[in-house]
This record gives sequence, C-alpha cells and structure tokens, in this order.
Amino acid sequence: MKTSEIIVFIVYLLCMLGIGIFFFVKNRNGGEKTYFLGGREMGPWVAALSASNTTSSVLFSFTTLNP
Repeated sequence: MKTSEIIVFIVYLLCMLGIGIFFFVKNRNGGEKTYFLGGREMGPWVAALSASNTTSSVLFSFTTLNP
C-alpha cells in the first residue's frame, strides 16, 4: 500500500470512530441498548431498507469471493 492510501484509511477510520463516539456520548442516558437499537425509533421503511442492503451486500460478497 502507498503511504497516501494508509493516510486516507487512518483518517476515514478516525472519522468513523469520532462519529460513533459522538453519538454514544450524546445518548449516554439510554445506554448501550438505545445506542445499538436506535432507541427503537426507526420507521418500517428505514428498517426494511437496512435489512435489504445488508442482504444484498452479503450476497455480493459471496458471489465475488466464490467465482
């Protein structure tokens, strides 16, 4: 890997960790269940799209890894 690729990866990783820590601290009163479950406030469309994208991502990974 080139140095620039490593720097971009580290910056991306730090940004994602920062976002996660920010929202975890912001919702500290709810605890881990509120953080991981979104306070059970997701609508049906959001949950359906999330499940659909997860499934398609897994299927894509299996089909590209096992030709």
